[in-house]
This record gives sequence, C-alpha cells and structure tokens, in this order.
Amino acid sequence: MKFLTIAFFCFFSTTVFSQMRYQADDILNELKKLNSFHMDKYSDYTVLNPGDSHRSKTNILSKSLYFEGLMNLFKIYADDEYYQFAEDWSIYNEWELAGGSNTKNITDYYSGKVYIDLFKLAPEGARIRSIRSSCEMYINSVSQLDYIDESFFFIVAPILSKMSSLSHEKLFADRAIERLNLYKRKETFNKKMNLWGVTNSKKCINNYIRTGENEMILYGMLAIINDLDEQDTRRAPLIKDFHKATSNYRKFTNNPKLLSNENLSNIDKDELISELIWLYILSKGINSGLLKADDYIYYIDNMLNNCILSMITKDGSLRGDLIKSKGNIKLYNEFFSNEEAMSGLILTIGSEIYKSYIMYSNM
Repeated sequence: MKFLTIAFFCFFSTTVFSQMRYQADDILNELKKLNSFHMDKYSDYTVLNPGDSHRSKTNILSKSLYFEGLMNLFKIYADDEYYQFAEDWSIYNEWELAGGSNTKNITDYYSGKVYIDLFKLAPEGARIRSIRSSCEMYINSVSQLDYIDESFFFIVAPILSKMSSLSHEKLFADRAIERLNLYKRKETFNKKMNLWGVTNSKKCINNYIRTGENEMILYGMLAIINDLDEQDTRRAPLIKDFHKATSNYRKFTNNPKLLSNENLSNIDKDELISELIWLYILSKGINSGLLKADDYIYYIDNMLNNCILSMITKDGSLRGDLIKSKGNIKLYNEFFSNEEAMSGLILTIGSEIYKSYIMYSNM
C-alpha cells in the first residue's frame, strides 16, 4: 500500500509538471541568447553610456544591474566566460563604488552586489573592501531622521544583509530591519495587509497598488530573511510579515493583458517591471522554502512568456519598445531606462524562475 501511494504521488507530480507550458530549458536557452547578444554588443565594459559621460568609471547603476544579472546566470550555467567578464569589469573599476566609499547616493551602491557575488566565489578581501567601508559608513552616519524611499530596500538592504552574513556582525542586518520598521510608520502603510498604498477598506489608492513601493520593499525583505540564520530570532517576525504581504499583494496581480497568451503589442512598462519583480519574489520565495510551489508555480508559468520570453527577440536583443517606452514611476524610469539595465533585470529574474522550475520538477 505504501509503495502504491508513493508511485501514485510520483505519477501525479510528473503529470502535473508536464501540463506546464514551459520547461526549465526554455528559460535557460532564452537567457543565454540574451546574454550572448549583450556580451557581443557591450564587449568593451570600459565604455560609458552617452548619458553617463560625466562619470569616470563604469561602476554605474545600469552596468551594475547587467553584471548582477550575469552573475545570476552564472549560478545556473557556469560558463567561465561569464565569470571572467564580470571579474574584468570589477577589476577595471578597482572594486570601488560609483561615487567612492563615502557616497550616500543609494544607486552608487549597486555594484557592491556584484563584488559580493564574486567574493563568495573567491574570498579575497580587496573585492569587498570598498562596499564594506560604505556599509560601515552608512550604519554609523545615517540617522533615523534621514529620508529613505523604496530604493533603499531594492539596493542597500540586500547589501547590508549580505554583509552581515559574511562578517557575522549583526549590526548591518539590524540597520536594514530598523529601516523597514521605520518605513511602516508611513501613513500609506496598512498594518492588516502589511502593504503600502492600500486603504482600510482593502482598496488600492487610485485603484493602483503597483507603484514600485511594495515590490521593492518585498524584494528587500526577502533578501534580509534569506541572509539570516534559521535560528536567528529576528527571522520569524519577518517571515510572518512576508507571508501576509505576499498573500494580500497576490489579490491585485491578475492583470488580464499580462495573463493573455498573446504577445503584448503595447507595453505598460510600469506594470511589466512590477510584474517582473513580483515573479522574482515568488520564485525566490519558492526556492527559499518560504512559499509553496503549488500555490504559485502555475501563475509564474502563465506569466513567463509575456513578461520574459516574448521580450527577447530572435537575435537575442530586447524588444525596442521595451527599451524606449517610459512609465509614470520615477524610480523605474531611473533604474531601468536602457538596454543594459533591462537585460540585467531579466537575467536575474529569469535565472531565479529557472531554479524554481528545476526545484518543482524534482519534487
């Protein structure tokens, strides 16, 4: 009887997974194609984009977003060329942040994510000396009264939590959690739903919840959770908040256009980027064991084509309308305004989705 039960479960799991529209290899092949195009087009990592000509180095946000995506692709497809490209770029930039170690500009920190990933593979102190100094400066000089926005949770919070994990110094993660708790004092925060921009009547402000705020905060919250030890007492309250927030956010994500099987002809860039970050949160949540795969994997599968696969053309470039279009969300326009930044975002999110497909197929 026990054997029959196990056999049935295995048959059921295989049948269910085979009903999905896409397989892990479909994702990997498209990501490799996108990256191959990018590495050919932007092979000279010392060249700045026209709008960044005032910078002295290329450790800027858009290139850092790309190299973060490249490192995430390397984690699922270990091509030495990927690693070498990221390392060469880091060496050229002397493992420094844009704006230097004393910068208080949040976007200048982004290259630190790449340096930390490379450090984990080859732990040489020089690789994270600058980002560690910046983290120490941040936690010692930024007061509770200093203004922060959601970009902190997308950029600085994950770096602080990683630095805390690497150094075994709690203060870095403490500051990230402290900023999260302070952000809950905003008048737009709904404690019952653990979301921002939702009224007590459970309706969105202006009928629109996707302003970049919830997406970036959940992204940062998830990073903090994953970098804390399982025995860490700070972890359980964060997981509770994360479950509440994702469960409630899910109610606002059923966009019929994005869910359709047809390619999008006119892109709402705000909606698309919000959906991409949401797919990352779901996939990372599944891969971390925080979310049940059965609850979300089919939603991810339905969204995969219109949000990722159809955005990559036959030659590996991104669709031109995706690059040129602008939305109304200021941070999205600032962060994801060019081909390099969008390529990096799709590589990062696609790689995480790939891992969730592999995990689900092995269940």
